[in-house]
Amino acid sequence: MLSKTELMGNWNGIVGSIREKFGEFTNDELAKVEGNYEQLVGLIQRKSGQTKEDIASFLSDCSESASTMYGQVANRTSQYADAAGEMIRDNYDRVSSEAKKGLDYTAKSVGRRPFESIALAVGSGIVAGLMLGYAMSNRKR
Repeated sequence: MLSKTELMGNWNGIVGSIREKFGEFTNDELAKVEGNYEQLVGLIQRKSGQTKEDIASFLSDCSESASTMYGQVANRTSQYADAAGEMIRDNYDRVSSEAKKGLDYTAKSVGRRPFESIALAVGSGIVAGLMLGYAMSNRKR
């Protein structure tokens, strides 16, 4: 006999198996007995005419199949999550390494030519400011 926890934990899989095997159950009938093993067995017995032992064996098999399927899905999901995490770590490390190389190159360039670097920064700032000012003035029109 299934425990209430097993029955509820595997309810969707069990209902799918019941509908597949017997087909004549309505959503309302199944909703009324949800979580109650004895009522579920009684409902199936009334509709199918099978013995309680056959129904109990069938429900146990359904629960095991559902548990196995859910376990496989959980395992596959965990594998995908691990792979995605690994890809994120690899890409983060690569981007971080490239950013560090760029910072080192910039620091060396500024150290070798400090005045040209300052002039370039000021000039870039002026050009960016002019472009922003021009864009803002066109928006107001």
